[in-house]
Amino acid sequence: MQLSPLDIRKQTFKRTLRGVDPEEVRMFLELVASEFEKVVQENAMMAEKISYQDERLDEYRDLEKSLRNSLVTAERIASESREASDREAQRIIQDAHSRAERILEDSRERLQRLVQEIEGLANKKETYVRRFKAMLEGQLTVLSDHEEQFGEIDSIADDAHEALSRSSSRDKEYARVSAPRAPVSDHRSGTTTAPRRVAAAVSRANSVAVETESEDWMGTRDREELPFDERNTYRSASAADSAGGDPEGFFEVQERREGFFQVDASEELDEYEPRRAD
Repeated sequence: MQLSPLDIRKQTFKRTLRGVDPEEVRMFLELVASEFEKVVQENAMMAEKISYQDERLDEYRDLEKSLRNSLVTAERIASESREASDREAQRIIQDAHSRAERILEDSRERLQRLVQEIEGLANKKETYVRRFKAMLEGQLTVLSDHEEQFGEIDSIADDAHEALSRSSSRDKEYARVSAPRAPVSDHRSGTTTAPRRVAAAVSRANSVAVETESEDWMGTRDREELPFDERNTYRSASAADSAGGDPEGFFEVQERREGFFQVDASEELDEYEPRRAD
């Protein structure tokens, strides 16, 4: 049974002969009721505080739960972010290694091609130098072989010039002489000997030119290996490239070899025509 301070105050007892003092009992009951009232008030206050604390505790529990969930979510997000970052970093590193390997491989291939091109150009240069040396040596050999014949042509030309001079002098002398006892035989000999000797000089000069042209002046007629074409014209870079020769065009000299080491004896005769006219 629950008692309140009011119940304590209104409590009554039976009267007996040898009972207690009613006033003292009343005072004691009043004191007990007062103390009990305080206890009830304190209990109510404590209950209210407990209720408030319970509410706050529930709030804190909810907050703790939310924080815990947030922490779990943050940890999960951080873990996923770390994994994604690690995967991305690994991919970037692999791509960088792949690009570096490709760049190094391309550089090695380009370097190898350049080395091969340089070696090819060096070989072509040596080949061209060797062939041109052989050509010059062949031309010097031809010149040395025909130097004697060229000297003979000069001697014949001098003789022809001298014969023409003598013929001209005799023609003038014959024109001045009116007597029939002039040396006709000498005149005929003078006039017929000069053309004959000139014709012999021309014939011999032509034979020298033909021999010079027909000789193998380089020791070979392999036109595919020579740096000039069939017209004795030095090949250009495009012509050499189309013929499978030098793509860089080392020797693009467009000079003709025609008449370089050869002598046309007919020019010797043309040189003396004005003198004969005199």
